[in-house]
Amino acid sequence: MALQFITSEKGKQKLLVDGHLFFKEKQAAKTYWKCEMYQKHRCRVRVITVGDAIEVVKGVHNHIGDAAYLEVSKMH
Repeated sequence: MALQFITSEKGKQKLLVDGHLFFKEKQAAKTYWKCEMYQKHRCRVRVITVGDAIEVVKGVHNHIGDAAYLEVSKMH
């Protein structure tokens, strides 16, 4: 499965996984992504990607995905 990305208003890539957006936390041999709702909801879900594949999704979201917000985000 290919990774899905959305470009933010500031031109940065966000990763879309199962209806949730993630921002890049750090990148080395692997790329580490943090749930976009980390600060608002203290969501601690992380995704680790290697190349163009998801290696692992850690944790469970403590909030629901926002379909309307995703649609607006996709327009940018």
